[in-house]
Amino acid sequence: MYRRRGRPEAIGDILGRILERHGLKKRVEESGAVLIWDDVVGEQVSKHTTPVKIERGVLFIHCESASWRQEISFLKSDLIKKLNKHLGKKLIKDIVIG
Repeated sequence: MYRRRGRPEAIGDILGRILERHGLKKRVEESGAVLIWDDVVGEQVSKHTTPVKIERGVLFIHCESASWRQEISFLKSDLIKKLNKHLGKKLIKDIVIG
């Protein structure tokens, strides 16, 4: 632990300030969408899709077939809501399906 003004400080607080200072906090938070994708979308969808990357609130998803691309396009708004609910913030603005 680091001591600030004589009091011990948790490493998570220190890292949070460093990330914020360097403009990385939001990117780290957004990347959580990639990490929780399988849990949020469920087993059936996760077997046929892969989160590729996230940029400025846009999650890029790879689908194994055209039929799954179409299925995800129908589910897109619900998936965005579920992801944001899981993340605790409105971080995901859109999903691009490829």
